[in-house]
Parts: sequence; C-alpha cells; structure tokens
Amino acid sequence: MPAEQLKAYALTGAQGDRGTDWKAQVDGPGHAGWATTSVLPPETGMTIVMEFPKGIVTAPSKAQRLHWLLADNSALLIGLIGLVALWIYYMQAWRRSGRDPSAGTIIAQYDPPAGFSPAELRYLRRMGYDNRCLSSDIVAMGVAGFVVINRDKHLLSEAWSLMRPEQARGLPDEPAQRVLLQGLLPSPGDVLELKDSNADVIGPARSAHQAALKAEMHKRYFVTNGSTVGIGFGLTVLTGLLVFGLGAHGGLPLGIALLVLMIVTNILFAYLMKAPTAAGRKLMDQAEGLKLYLGVADRDELRGLKLPEAAGHAQPKLDADRFQLLLPYALALGVEEAWTKKFTSAVGEAAAERAAQSAAWYSGGNTGALNFASMSQSIGSSFNSAIASSATPPGSISGGAGSSGGGGGGGW
Repeated sequence: MPAEQLKAYALTGAQGDRGTDWKAQVDGPGHAGWATTSVLPPETGMTIVMEFPKGIVTAPSKAQRLHWLLADNSALLIGLIGLVALWIYYMQAWRRSGRDPSAGTIIAQYDPPAGFSPAELRYLRRMGYDNRCLSSDIVAMGVAGFVVINRDKHLLSEAWSLMRPEQARGLPDEPAQRVLLQGLLPSPGDVLELKDSNADVIGPARSAHQAALKAEMHKRYFVTNGSTVGIGFGLTVLTGLLVFGLGAHGGLPLGIALLVLMIVTNILFAYLMKAPTAAGRKLMDQAEGLKLYLGVADRDELRGLKLPEAAGHAQPKLDADRFQLLLPYALALGVEEAWTKKFTSAVGEAAAERAAQSAAWYSGGNTGALNFASMSQSIGSSFNSAIASSATPPGSISGGAGSSGGGGGGGW
C-alpha cells in the first residue's frame, strides 16, 4: 500500500488521556514507527494507532461476527436458552395439569363439611401444612373434651400448657387428631408445657399430624405435581453445570443472574402447579361457604349473602355450644375474631362472658374475667406462636409455617 495512504499517530497518558508525548512516522509501504518523546510517569502508557483505507482488510461476515459474539458470551447464551426452555416447559405443563377446576357458586354454609376436621379444611385450602393446622385441631380436641388448654399470663410473659383429662380415655374419630393426641398426651392425666425444651415431644407429634393430613388429603383432594417441578429443577441444574463449565469463555456474571431467575421460576411454579381435584374443588367451595358464614359478623351483611334457606336449611340458633363447636373451624379459616363478634352480638356480652367461664376446655389462668373475645384472640395469636416455638429445639432456627400455597391461592 502506498505510504501516503497510511496515517500513524499515538495517544499518551493515563486511560482516557490524549497526551502528545509521542512521535510517529510512516517509513514506507507497510512500515511505520512510534516512539515517546519523554519518560512516561508511572501508571501511564502509549496507545499506537494506524489508519488505512477501508477494504484493505476483509471485513468479517455476519456469521463470523455472530460466532464471535456467542463465543465471547457463552455462559449468557446458555443461561438464556435454559430460562426460555424452562418457561416453555412450565407453561405447557401448567396448561395441561396445573390449572384449578373452576370454582362453583359459593353459598354460605351453616355447618362444616361432614367428616372433615378443621385442620383438613385448612390443609386443603393452603395445599400445605402450617401451625394453624395444628392449633385448630388442638382446639377441636379441646371442645370435644380430649384436651384442656391452659394459658397462664403474667405481667410481661405468658405460658401455655395442654392437659389430657383423666376421663378422656378414648381417642378422637379423626385420624390426624388421633395421632396428634397420642403424640402430645398419650395417657389420661398427662400435662405438656408448650416450650422449646419439650420440642422432642411436640416436634414429632407435629410431624405425625402433618403426615396424617397428607395421607387423608393429598392426591384425593389435591395434587402437587411434584414430578413436574422436579424435572424443572433438573433442567436448572443441567443449565447451571453448562454455565459454570463454559463460563470462562465470557458472560459468566449474566449467566449466573439467569440461573437465579430459573430458580425463582421453579419456586413460582412449585406454587402454581398445585391444584385441587374435582372432589377437592367441591370441598373447597363448601369450606369457602363456611368461612363466609363464620366471617360475616354484621346481620345486615349476612342478609345480603346467598343463603341455603331456600333449600329448607334455616339458620341455626347461635348459642354457646354452637359457638364453641365452630370456633376451631373459624380458627382454621382465619376468622375467629369475626365469629366471636357474631356470637357476642347474638347473645349479649353478659351471656357471652358466662358461657366463656363455663368452657371446661380452656383455662385463662390468672387473666381475670374470661370472655370468648380474649380467648379467641389469644388462641389465634399467642397460642399459635407458642406452638411454633415449642416445636423447635432450643438454639435452632424455626421455620414455623411448613409448606404452603396452592394453585387456587389465597391464605386463611
């Protein structure tokens, strides 16, 4: 190439500087030289530049440029392919088996679905286990006479304990309640304090209760589609191995970010893939109807609900026995305070307080005047917290809630 078509120059200084401590010359066709004109300070340098007309060097093709781009960002490419493949897989799986059956018409239910415990309804609605499953079944056993719940409140603290009365020699009919009672209080007269030093008793009883609920409800009333999610996690692991194996070629940080998105996607679809069966959807509608009845405290609001009187089911009289019978279900459905307010409004505060004093299954300790409002509030909050903490040995980190969530969604 003729020398006059070549141009040589340089830049000196720190990064970004355009210093002039240089000289350059083109000696002839294809030959040029550069030199500094002074000693360069530490952490500075010289950048040499040679300009020549376009077309002297053959430009890379689009295929070559694409190849270089992918080679320089292989981890990013693999992560992107893995994320897109994962979403396609899950969307197809969700359309096939993760969609919930359509809910039916919700009609207020005056009574629980026959043959189902409070914990079973909560376990189905959440499609998973939490401490309210445990506490609602304990309260149900208390109302049935199998357990006495004692709350001993002091100025700055309170203690909870369970006692099995001497006369309670039988066992509950519900399988999950039966294993729970045998785990917590195996013999009449037994007393169990709800504190973490008794976690070796409470923890296994909780696990047995959870297993019994799963045996009763899982697959018959809802499915988790766990194998589908397992394949999704397997795809994520495979993508991760490829990302880290080829990450040295470039794009590793972005590849890792895409792996994190894949993990989040798996967690999301582990929740969404849970779905009730047809029988489970029907039972969930009944439970929702019961929650609707228990949770509406105002009589005017109750009149606005879709009620079953037209089918010959008149609203039962609300008295102390009925209130206590349904309190465990209100606790399981998260509407215990509204249910208590409804009862108090129906019978009056004085009658409600007298009924609370006569509840043999609950002892308020030294709490002063006992009423159902304070009872339901303490059971729904501090009693539930006491169960969570007492199921974990001292020094351990308590997860408390267990598994939860579901395709139909919504917490109680």
